[in-house]
Amino acid sequence: MSEEKTCMNFKNEIFTLEGFEKKGLKIWLQLVEAELKGVPFEKKLVSKTIEGIEVQPLYTKENASILGGDFCSFLPNASSKDVKRHEWEICEELPMKRPGYVSLNLLPFIEAGASAVQELGIGLAMAIEELKKAEDKGELEAPSFYWISAAASDFFMEIAKFRAARILWALVAEKCGFNEESRTFLLGARTAFRNKTKLDLHVNMLRSTSEALSMALGGCDLISVAPFNEVNGCSDAFSRRIGKNVQILLKEESHINAVTDISRGSFYIETLTQTLCEKAWVFFQDIERKGGLKQALSETFIQSEILKVVSARKEAVSKRQDVIVGTSMYVNLGDELQAVMPSQQEKGQIEDLRPYRAAEDYEDLRYASLLYKKDTGHFPRVFLLTMGSFSDYNARADFCRGFLEPGGFEVVYPEGFTDSKAAVDAAVESGALIAVLCSTDDKYPALVEEIAPFFKEKASHVSLLLAGYPEEHIQKFKKAGIKDFVHLRANNLDLLKNLQKMAGVRK
Repeated sequence: MSEEKTCMNFKNEIFTLEGFEKKGLKIWLQLVEAELKGVPFEKKLVSKTIEGIEVQPLYTKENASILGGDFCSFLPNASSKDVKRHEWEICEELPMKRPGYVSLNLLPFIEAGASAVQELGIGLAMAIEELKKAEDKGELEAPSFYWISAAASDFFMEIAKFRAARILWALVAEKCGFNEESRTFLLGARTAFRNKTKLDLHVNMLRSTSEALSMALGGCDLISVAPFNEVNGCSDAFSRRIGKNVQILLKEESHINAVTDISRGSFYIETLTQTLCEKAWVFFQDIERKGGLKQALSETFIQSEILKVVSARKEAVSKRQDVIVGTSMYVNLGDELQAVMPSQQEKGQIEDLRPYRAAEDYEDLRYASLLYKKDTGHFPRVFLLTMGSFSDYNARADFCRGFLEPGGFEVVYPEGFTDSKAAVDAAVESGALIAVLCSTDDKYPALVEEIAPFFKEKASHVSLLLAGYPEEHIQKFKKAGIKDFVHLRANNLDLLKNLQKMAGVRK
């Protein structure tokens, strides 16, 4: 066969989607439900954000609520048919004041743990307070506002939040009868402090890069990427330079500034923006019913609502539903004691609210573990009783190691044992004060019956745990001497605290 016949002429070849039958959302849902085999669609594929917004696995024209009408015109240059550039100002530190603008500083609420919905509602209430002040002074023109915000880890939520802020203010301005020029504001944002970690510091670079991108895509006018080691109070010229370089890369190499409102038309982001607007408007009205921002703060209404969100955030972190890379999962035990030295508790700018940082509880665990190492020469140890073949114990032993290391435990992971007595002897010899039995559910009854008496007889000082949660045997295993269970639904933070007590790390 000649070369001419074997080569495809791509230049003249026309590829089309003919032959592919167009399917609607209903057909897709039917296929998915068949694959789920009776498991509820909402339970398996629909998640819920901290704002209470349900996130669907797929968004199409059929279920996306695309923003339209006049509000879109208040996203920067979005109403123009011409593609315009979105040039933002790179700031080493985000200015708290801007000449000619009235500042709406949302940072104290954000760093206290407020949700995107709460931030937007509070921002509108803050703007209304300033409008009332201007009216009392007899000022005829509406003030120009400088909205000061921050971006945290929820990438798409942050993009939608910044877009929603402009749309909501446009709605308020329209209700107040302001001209089109008064319906826009200056939007400044920085990388959030509440999601940064003292452990595995360089992961903060990744967090900040994602946040910088969300600020740029969300249409912020001023952006500041804080030093990655800011949380340790040791920022330097290098970390400040990295913060600037992130934005330069977004502009000069990724060309994120080439288009204004680049996320417009995304079914997911448009729907998220619309939902945020609706929920934030409700929260804003709740504040106004209380008599405005000042009165709502005086009655601690806003504080109590934020604390509810903080409680939900803490629960999600402690159960590792929200993973903190390098801190609550995939940890590096090589961090030094100085790195996690507890900071002095900061007093918040808002009464009854203090700054919240998600990693603090885990950092306290690691600090206690490092103090233990300083006194004893080694980390607190946990011995994995890997019983049976590799396939019997591997999955659970791997899970246990990932579950335990965030507490600063050195996990001893031997090859599998076939003899129970040999396994117990190895555990005692390791010097570990905690041992975790790792095998399969069907083998656990016999293994517990064999191993538990050995520990009672030879190593009563060692606490015996079990990997997994075989519900039908829980009470029986506890009576036999199993102290606790390491499993997927366990509260990671609470169990690690208890294990540190068992190991003598803390009282």
